[in-house]
Amino acid sequence: MDHCLEFPSIVFQSYLLGKKDKVRLYGSPGTVDFSRLLFERTFPYAPEIVRKIRKEGLEVEPHEAAEGLVFETGNYRVLSGPTEHGIPGIAFRIESKEGTLVISGDTRPCKSLVELARGADLLIHECSFPDDMIEFARETYHSVPSEVGEVAKQAGVRKVVLTHFFPPCKGREKDMVRIVKSKFDGEVIASYDRLEITV
Repeated sequence: MDHCLEFPSIVFQSYLLGKKDKVRLYGSPGTVDFSRLLFERTFPYAPEIVRKIRKEGLEVEPHEAAEGLVFETGNYRVLSGPTEHGIPGIAFRIESKEGTLVISGDTRPCKSLVELARGADLLIHECSFPDDMIEFARETYHSVPSEVGEVAKQAGVRKVVLTHFFPPCKGREKDMVRIVKSKFDGEVIASYDRLEITV
């Protein structure tokens, strides 16, 4: 539930705040069932509330993203690749004229993520635990700073943002950034709430 708990609220609020078109949801295997269970079984009243307020229905179009091209418009395209998290997981690569962004999602280091991130301007990579918890991170399919640094170096990305900090990381963010930088020459940022970055 930590991966998607806020999703129904995001959908519901976006329509109440004036969203005009459908929500296109892309995720790992199970995404279609997840969406249907939410809006047909768990929150079946949500579409009706939106219809009463907006005079239009709530429309969610779920897709299960396979490896490769996920979605494309004239302005950008989205690709995905598998990750290693103990359950089906995917990372996303978003390419546009402004730059290329890769989001790792929850994962331990893996070759497929390195390939997906190849040459990206920005890699947002989970970094759940400090290096002294590397064994636990491996058991739980998460990453530590030294591993993120290696992924970034191998992929040849320009900038890395660390995210998904578990409680043991609190107060150690600067040290985690330093460890990533010991492996990787580019810019490294420890994320925080409401951080905004231009690619």
